[in-house]
Amino acid sequence: MLDEKQAKLKVKEVQKMEKEKRLQKLKSQVEVNATRDPSRLYKLTAGWEQRKKEGTGASGQGATLHMPHRAVPSWRQGLS
Repeated sequence: MLDEKQAKLKVKEVQKMEKEKRLQKLKSQVEVNATRDPSRLYKLTAGWEQRKKEGTGASGQGATLHMPHRAVPSWRQGLS
């Protein structure tokens, strides 16, 4: 049983080494040149730009700042 277990471990190790070799071969074929652009961090996304153009809210212009969820009672409508 010990010999079988050692054989299985050796097979796993060989497979792992082969996989690493394949990955190294693929990595050597692919070259990645990504430049950093810190100004991109602060740019709005295309979806957000579109949302700003369309506008939201009841009037269709700008974002709504306050949206009441309940009706104001008739006795309180003229107080504020």
